[in-house]
Amino acid sequence: MTMLDPAIQKTFDQQRFERLKEVVAEYLDDEGGTTSKLLQDLQRAALENSQYFVGRVDEYTELQDFFS
Repeated sequence: MTMLDPAIQKTFDQQRFERLKEVVAEYLDDEGGTTSKLLQDLQRAALENSQYFVGRVDEYTELQDFFS
């Protein structure tokens, strides 16, 4: 069994940020996507998730308010 050095492991926040960067790149890099499509899909995802994650409604509402 290999032991990983905790000093080199990424925190959850760092991992989440890296995944977010990948998503943004998928929308805006080589394929010629638009910021508008990224924001529309982000808004749609927030709406769909807010319907599912009832316990986090306030956070999703704040995100929705940003787009209003």
